[in-house]
Amino acid sequence: MKNKTTSKDLVSRILAFLTIGITVFFILSLIVAGGREITNNIPKNYIILAIILSVFLALYIGYKASRFVNYENSLKKVVNSQLLPYALELILPVIFTSLFYILVDSKDLYDYDVEAEYIITLVGTLFFFTLFIEWLRRKKDKTDRPIFFQYLYIIVMFFAFIFSVWYLNQFE
Repeated sequence: MKNKTTSKDLVSRILAFLTIGITVFFILSLIVAGGREITNNIPKNYIILAIILSVFLALYIGYKASRFVNYENSLKKVVNSQLLPYALELILPVIFTSLFYILVDSKDLYDYDVEAEYIITLVGTLFFFTLFIEWLRRKKDKTDRPIFFQYLYIIVMFFAFIFSVWYLNQFE
């Protein structure tokens, strides 16, 4: 007797297809871009062909992976996972670091003998270090705290971002 596919199973399969397919495509695209950076002798036709093959390979792997997925063994486990909030909290430092990188890249800091990569690395590390310290605090401290104290790390990251933007503007 064959199991009936429910709408929850269908949503789980679509999410698995998109997640795995997009991840595979980005990994293969990074490999192609890295090869292009290493040797500039690769013709553009080969690069385009490699990207097209990456798309088809990502679609194939995403399709194969989605065939093994159903609601009970995938989406339900992800939603009920204890690691989901931690993974979602990683979005905030990534956003702050990306915004700061865009700001540093838009300014011409090379006239000031400032290594822009060092500034980006320092500030990005500060955001992730703040989140890591918050995770350690949660693990050690089991008492109930007010909502303000639980999300204090977001305010600290925001002020660190504001201060780093102010510091960057001092080079003008």
